Amino acid sequence: MAEIKLTRVDYRLVHGQVVTQWVKICGADRIIIVNDELADDEFMTDIYRMSAPAGVSVEVKTVDQACEEYKANAFGGGKLLVLFKRVEDALAAVRGGVELADVQIGGLGGGAGTTTAFGIAFRPSDVDAMKALDQEGVHVHVHVVPAQQDVELPDLINKLGF
Repeated sequence: MAEIKLTRVDYRLVHGQVVTQWVKICGADRIIIVNDELADDEFMTDIYRMSAPAGVSVEVKTVDQACEEYKANAFGGGKLLVLFKRVEDALAAVRGGVELADVQIGGLGGGAGTTTAFGIAFRPSDVDAMKALDQEGVHVHVHVVPAQQDVELPDLINKLGF
């Protein structure tokens, strides 16, 4: 059975902060990216695999594949960093049977219809999905970089006014 060391939602997926900080802090030797679109894009999957630090493998799965693999063998072995591009994907995985105790929000992208708090742009749908994860018993919090303070979901909701 794999040990999930960190579950993070970050639209950038494998990038500088993940590679240089979060992988080291959590001691992961495997990264599982869960995203339907990326799972169908061999070129970008290869880019993410090449972006990982030495000794850390990267696997890309659809939400359904992740749920099936989790139910079959709890993601195999190793120490995992599980990455989601969107909060909705994390919620779908939990509802599909993936047991996540904790989900860290690290970056959701910007654009129209977002409100920024604690260095992250949030859409109302992001907050709705975070609330739903919380109702599923998952601890949800914002933590962009290790040096920054961790922000709990109620504090985020209060700040955003959603």
